[in-house]
Amino acid sequence: MKKYFSIITCYAMDTRAWQQLSPQAADIALGYYGQCPASVDPKVQTLAAKQFNKEPIQCRPVEAPATKHAHMDDLKKELKRKGMPSDPEYCVIHAMFPQQLEAHLNGKGPASTISKPTNTPEDKAAPRENSVPRRYALRINGKPIEVAVETISK
Repeated sequence: MKKYFSIITCYAMDTRAWQQLSPQAADIALGYYGQCPASVDPKVQTLAAKQFNKEPIQCRPVEAPATKHAHMDDLKKELKRKGMPSDPEYCVIHAMFPQQLEAHLNGKGPASTISKPTNTPEDKAAPRENSVPRRYALRINGKPIEVAVETISK
């Protein structure tokens, strides 16, 4: 990772043709993806901060002053206030899809239906319980491998 980041840094600073950082590269340089394994060139941090109007952070990204997301405790409180389940699974779903979760739990979302496709023949070629395993010859990285696939009944 250190070598890779050094390459990005050198490329960003040494070639005059590429003066615009991508948002993701800028966030890496500014610490928004966590601490880099290698130190970031101050020139790159300055360039990223100027281009994206962000300041470098030295804390965990979730604790950054400009964080715009709710923490798990806030999500739990919000779900409890709305009378919805507040376990971690629902908190994560609520963080990603708040309107859809609320509609689903209130029964206002689209109904999920599973139906069998029409005009399909019954699977007559399904293996029987005592069927012989099917054998296949594979070649993985130039090495021949033989496998057998058998049906296991419940």
